Amino acid sequence: MPKRKLGEFISEFAKALSDINFNHIVTTRMLPTIYVAGIIFAALLALSLAVSSWESNSWPARLIWSFVFSPMLFIGLVTIWRVILELCLSIFEMTVVVRSLHTELEKVSGVTDEIATDLPRIQFWKTRKQSNSSKNQK
Repeated sequence: MPKRKLGEFISEFAKALSDINFNHIVTTRMLPTIYVAGIIFAALLALSLAVSSWESNSWPARLIWSFVFSPMLFIGLVTIWRVILELCLSIFEMTVVVRSLHTELEKVSGVTDEIATDLPRIQFWKTRKQSNSSKNQK
C-alpha cells in the first residue's frame, strides 16, 4: 500500500473506531487482515504439531504427522476460517442493504401517507358482501 493510501486507511479506521453509535462498519475493512492472521495462526499450529511429533514419536509417525496430518490440519483450519469470515461478510453486507432499504422505505412511506390522506376511502368489499347476502336471502 502506498503511504498516502495507508495514511487514509489508518485515519478512516481510527475515525470508524471512535464512532460510538456504530454508524460505520469497520469489520468489512478488517477482514483481509483478520484472514491473514488466521492463516498465520493455522501455519504456526500445524508447524508446532509437526515439530512436537519429532520429539516423541517413531520415524513413521513423524513422517505421517509432518507430511499428512499437519498439512491437512492447516488446510482444514484455513478453510473453516475462510467460511466463517465469508459468513460474517455476508451478514454485514445484508445489514448494509437492509439499512439502505429502510431509508428508501421511509421516503416512500411519507409519500404514501400523503396520498392516503388525500384519497377518499373506497369500501368496495362491503357492497359486494351486501349484494351476496341479499342473493342468499332470496
